[in-house]
Amino acid sequence: MLLLLLILVLTALSVEPAEAAARFELRLRRFVSDGTDARGDCCGGLCPGACRVFMRSCLARPRDSGSACSMGLLVSPVVANNSMPPGFVLVQNFTFRMPWPGRFKLTVEAWHTQNGTVPPEGTFRRDRNRRPLVERFRSLGASEWFLELASRVLDIPERWIQRRTDDRRTFPELGALVRRFTLQEFLAVGTAWRHRSMPGLELDYRVMCVDGFAGANCSERCPAPSEKGARFRCLEGGGGAKQCMDGWAGAECERPVCAEGCDAEHGFCERPGECLCRMGWEGSRCDRCTPMPGCVHGACNASFECNCLPGWDGFFCNRPMCGQGCHATRGYCEKPGQCSCRFGWQGEKCDQCKPLPGCLHGHCTKPLECICEPGWTGIFCHIPVCSPKCHPEHGYCARPNECRCRVGWMGENCSQCCPYPGCRHGSCSKPWECACEPGWGGMLCDKPLPACETKQKPPCAEGASCVDMPEGGFKCVCPEGAQAANCSTAPPPPPQQQRMMR
Repeated sequence: MLLLLLILVLTALSVEPAEAAARFELRLRRFVSDGTDARGDCCGGLCPGACRVFMRSCLARPRDSGSACSMGLLVSPVVANNSMPPGFVLVQNFTFRMPWPGRFKLTVEAWHTQNGTVPPEGTFRRDRNRRPLVERFRSLGASEWFLELASRVLDIPERWIQRRTDDRRTFPELGALVRRFTLQEFLAVGTAWRHRSMPGLELDYRVMCVDGFAGANCSERCPAPSEKGARFRCLEGGGGAKQCMDGWAGAECERPVCAEGCDAEHGFCERPGECLCRMGWEGSRCDRCTPMPGCVHGACNASFECNCLPGWDGFFCNRPMCGQGCHATRGYCEKPGQCSCRFGWQGEKCDQCKPLPGCLHGHCTKPLECICEPGWTGIFCHIPVCSPKCHPEHGYCARPNECRCRVGWMGENCSQCCPYPGCRHGSCSKPWECACEPGWGGMLCDKPLPACETKQKPPCAEGASCVDMPEGGFKCVCPEGAQAANCSTAPPPPPQQQRMMR
């Protein structure tokens, strides 16, 4: 037993560090959660839930037993309330001193922190208390069977070796598991990013050799300067000193040199000569602020502002400011300084009602009224009111209080008919009549008539005769026995009739 332990110790001390180093770069671009954890419970115990999410990323070789994070384990701070904010990118870089295996297994877990704090990375390791000797074996790239043997020989409990993460979804010390994403595939070393989109998660990743190493598995010291994507050249025969290639800067030549004039605060670059603008800035040099989306007639001094230009108002500077004094509800404008009236209103400031169209002699107190002025009537106040006694049928007026006679009528009130023109001794009861007075005749009543013909009724009693006298006048010739000037006294009856009457 002691001999085997001695062999293990000597082996650990004699093994040299692996002559390889690589960096797996991970960018989490999008994470979306509905507020529930992996069990379907609402985060925080309240619905709708609010998951305060931190990310746990585990990188391993597919052949590693269980879910041991043999190539790295990274835990982020809280990065999301249910979902990561738009434009936010979580960068996680795994650096390991071992050859890149080509195939890898990446597990990304989203956890809800129970108390608002993120537990340290060691909390996720089931082997956080393992003995330094086994840790030394692991750092040197020892295989799983060797670690298993060391565990058994040294009597280290299995729970102290980094083993498969328990499939339970909650740990009081850690929080609640929200989502787990697993990716296993082949990835070649290079600068190109590979993009993956899963339900609720989008990520980019690539693997690159650590500066000073090159090759398909990053086991070759110092890349050749002519190699595509090389950022530096090694000096002094690959002893570690580096000289950055054109367009790269930094201690590890990891920082691209942006385009000349690119704003240091608002711009950045991922490749030499670029100038990519941060959110809220634009322009070839990222020195021009981006106004608020939807801003129509405004400008900005800082990102996402919308300061209205003169004559414009509103949250998006899309509402023109009307002319001074323009009524707030009865007027409107489509351009600054205008004052267009709404239907039914008029005037320079749209504060006057508009009368009914066609209203001639009236006014209004509200739109489309026609209140007549004195002396006028009708729906459009277009009919004058004639003088009070003007005949309603035979008279009319063009102005108030007039009385003009229609054809055939006359007089102050147009109540007298007009006789036939030339009528001398006649009158009328309707226009153009000529009713002759007694003693006159003819169409124009201008011819005198005989006395016996001038009377409206026979001048002599029945049975008498009227005789015109040469000197004028007339006389009645009475029948026998009749008396009086007009023969109106009857003759006495015969004697026989008198006896009968008695």
